[in-house]
Amino acid sequence: MNLLTLSKINKSFDENEVLKNVSLSLKKGEVISIIGPSGSGKSTLLRCISGLEQMDSGLIEFNDITIAAAKKKIINIKAIDAHKKIGMVFQNFNLFPHKTVLENIIEAPIIVNNIDKKDAINIAKKLLTKVDLLDKINSYPCTLSGGQKQRIAIARALAMSPELILFDEPTSALDPKLTSEVLKVIRNLALEKISLVVVTHEMEFAREISDRIIFMENGEILETSTPDLLFSNPKHPRIKQFLNLA
Repeated sequence: MNLLTLSKINKSFDENEVLKNVSLSLKKGEVISIIGPSGSGKSTLLRCISGLEQMDSGLIEFNDITIAAAKKKIINIKAIDAHKKIGMVFQNFNLFPHKTVLENIIEAPIIVNNIDKKDAINIAKKLLTKVDLLDKINSYPCTLSGGQKQRIAIARALAMSPELILFDEPTSALDPKLTSEVLKVIRNLALEKISLVVVTHEMEFAREISDRIIFMENGEILETSTPDLLFSNPKHPRIKQFLNLA
């Protein structure tokens, strides 16, 4: 059974077609990386999956539950509960600047999942240990490096016990040293068989962690393949050009 199924997703902003008939599926425990040039619709696709954007047409199912349909608000309990199982980590962290690291992590579990505050704090401490930032538990985001902020954002997503985490260019705002900190955390999540969809420009990283790679351009999926095949012998000439294999 597929964990996530996207069927014929279309999305436009005014006259600009950003997604064109995009379909894909992801199995439980699978890691998919989405690569391609800027402006190809990768981030918009993640925002449609997470519910931050409404599609113009198409269908999104999670655990066989419809969580998004064209221009419709899906408000039944099953769909709402399913959406809670999808976490998202943003390019620019999106931490609350006026809250401490601990407060950033425990807010959603307490408010959305009705977890007892003491339990939420214990979960937060375990996750901060996991991302090697327990010493920053009472710090504010403004005192953290970009890599630390992104690792906190990952811990915050994990605090909701997601079945799927979406990563939207998680390292694009970071310098190379800080990038390696964040990639290490994502690499460990992949080893734990947490389902991931990662939009990234880090080609070697995508090659290493992914079960499948999707190449997008101009709102369309041009090719879906295993990392070895896509990076060594892609079928589409545009991908060969993008990867400097032409």
